[in-house]
Amino acid sequence: MVPETGQAAVFSSKININVFRLQFVLGYNWKQHRPSLDYRLTTKWGDGPRLKRRERAQVSDAFQLRAKWNMQAHFPDLEGHLGGSGSNGNTAVDVDYGGVSFEISQLDAVLEI
Repeated sequence: MVPETGQAAVFSSKININVFRLQFVLGYNWKQHRPSLDYRLTTKWGDGPRLKRRERAQVSDAFQLRAKWNMQAHFPDLEGHLGGSGSNGNTAVDVDYGGVSFEISQLDAVLEI
C-alpha cells in the first residue's frame, strides 16, 4: 500500500536546546525509492509576540490624540535535510528570516470646545 502523495513521514518530538526547538522527520519517498532525514529549527516563542494597544496623548487641555496600533513579529526558522537532495527535491537548507509588521488601525484627534 503506497500513500497517495508517495511519501510517508514520522515526526520526532521537539528537542529543547536553550531558546531553540529542534525536530527531526524521518521519511520515505516511494516514487524515488529512498529514505530522507529532515529537520526544523525554531525558537521557543513560535510565531513571536502579537501586541494590540490603545494609546492616548494629551497635547493640550482641549486637544487629545488617540491611536490603536498592532504589532506582530515572526521569528526566523530554519528547515533542511541531511544528505542527498532532500525528501521533496528542495535545496538543502531553507531559511525563513522572519519579520515585523506594524499597523496603526485608527487615529483620532479630539478637540474639546
